[in-house]
Amino acid sequence: MTSASHAPTARASSSPLRPTQPTALALAILAFLAVAAFCVVGAAVAVPPSLVNLSSATSDGTTPYALQAGGAEVDVVVPAGWIVRRESERMITVTTPDGVMTARVDLVDENSDAVVSGHPDLASHVRSEVLPSGREVVHADAAGGAVVAAVGVLGRALSPSVRVVATADPSSMSDYRPALAQLLEGVGS
Repeated sequence: MTSASHAPTARASSSPLRPTQPTALALAILAFLAVAAFCVVGAAVAVPPSLVNLSSATSDGTTPYALQAGGAEVDVVVPAGWIVRRESERMITVTTPDGVMTARVDLVDENSDAVVSGHPDLASHVRSEVLPSGREVVHADAAGGAVVAAVGVLGRALSPSVRVVATADPSSMSDYRPALAQLLEGVGS
């Protein structure tokens, strides 16, 4: 009988390579930090618009928004469907339903002519018109696609007045002039 020599042989390991405990802990910490960073960035992006939405309302087209300053008060009826955000007692910000045009509407203690002509960066001459309501509006184009307008609270260009600064992309502002006229018609309603 021949005896086979049984030399010790190396055994193949049947278990996969496992990281050491310090390596596993470091990977877990890195994964946690990555998830936490993702959550922080997501919250920084999502929370501010959500907070703005909490302080805004959609206009029904009939409810007036009162602006008050220096003992004067005027109501503004914002067109239906527009988003209205109260900034202070004297100011609201409104946005068209499609979000393209935004207007800051505030009560100021200046006459309409001074409000518009004193605005920086005017790009056109100051013009005045009479709205269908009989109130006078003074307006001019400003740089960057903005329109500056003012409506006298007393129905004429005397102090105080409601200043409206509407902005949109310069290429589309002309399309929003009828919407701006609707907003101006709601001043003092």
